[in-house]
Amino acid sequence: MKLETPDGRLFTLDVDGYEFPDEELGPTEDNPADEFESGRFLIVSHTFCNSDGEWRASGPTMTTSELQRLAEWLESIRDSNVSQSGVYFTERDLEFTVDDSGSILRVHVFRDFLPSWIGSADAVTIDFPIACVQFDRVIESLRLQLTQFPGRPPIQDATEQTDEREPE
Repeated sequence: MKLETPDGRLFTLDVDGYEFPDEELGPTEDNPADEFESGRFLIVSHTFCNSDGEWRASGPTMTTSELQRLAEWLESIRDSNVSQSGVYFTERDLEFTVDDSGSILRVHVFRDFLPSWIGSADAVTIDFPIACVQFDRVIESLRLQLTQFPGRPPIQDATEQTDEREPE
């Protein structure tokens, strides 16, 4: 995913892999189905650039489910059907919002993703005019990354499971 403006503001989001690549992919005795989350934590790298400078950050920011939710939210902006003003993730180092006028997409950066030279500020916000965002390309990039790093298979409802016993 890449957002950029003609004056040099930049944000990228690239999935590097799973935080726990060997974790189980379905319910187990220790993690039963009724407590099982279908999202898997992702290690995500970012590049940020604003008028103060450029920096990079990486970490386990979001799950596959949250990345899916980001793609759907961006689709709602593209389709002029925004039902919520923003999206945030389990690890609150990154957040996306749209301003009240619906003309600015804002990327908010917190805590672990702040540049080392920021000083005492507790957040940085980078604004991207909606008119500059290439939504189709951004959404396609997120969907491709979700294809490469899918979540766990959804848990089947008991009514969907087949009975594999031998006939009597």
